[in-house]
Amino acid sequence: MSETDVTILTDKAIAALAAEVAGQAREAFAQGRRYILGIAGIPGSGKSTFAQQLAAAVERTAPGITRVIPMDGFHLSNQRLDELGLRSLKGSPATFDVAAFIALLASVKEPPKPDGEARRAVGVSSPQVIPFPIYDRALHEPVLSRDSSHAITPSTQLIITEGNYLLLDELPWSQLTGVLDACWWLDTPLDQARQWILSRHIRGGREIDSAVQHYGRTDLPNAKLVLSKMRKPDRGLKRAPR
Repeated sequence: MSETDVTILTDKAIAALAAEVAGQAREAFAQGRRYILGIAGIPGSGKSTFAQQLAAAVERTAPGITRVIPMDGFHLSNQRLDELGLRSLKGSPATFDVAAFIALLASVKEPPKPDGEARRAVGVSSPQVIPFPIYDRALHEPVLSRDSSHAITPSTQLIITEGNYLLLDELPWSQLTGVLDACWWLDTPLDQARQWILSRHIRGGREIDSAVQHYGRTDLPNAKLVLSKMRKPDRGLKRAPR
């Protein structure tokens, strides 16, 4: 990807991207489906932050149409990782329930149809609400939250999902091409991402030595895997220089 293909994420650019994707979502919804946008990047690239910024920008002009579904909510449980002997590699592709992740996105692609019999029986529509898991960084486990912002509702038109492996050109991850309408790549230098992710590990309770070891054992190899086996994104992104 050349520099001319990359969007620099200034406030103005984020607002323009939000307007663009909101328009695509409205058009898709009018045709009977939801629009699903992926944000990919290496560990520590700032995917979660940008996904929330983009969603907030959309919500300012089109309230209630957007949900952010982080891939991290589909980590296997610690118990299951222990059973598989993968606890020390948590964060690598094999430590996610990718089948459940893809299945959820595929299931919410088409908005629910009102149940005619139920509507006649109770006199109102019975909309479907679909909760999705998030990763609890205090528990270090995926959890289902009762927070309404962590559920797909009938008014949801745009789903933004973010994760390390959305562009990974290996099965089963490559099956996401049949679910995502578009996938953008947040390009972040390795050294910058390393500092961000070490800070996150430390905030999560790791000592500095443990954070460095975990980065070298999992985060760095995962970053190199993604960079070496990445499908071409629909758009490249870079943070604006400070």
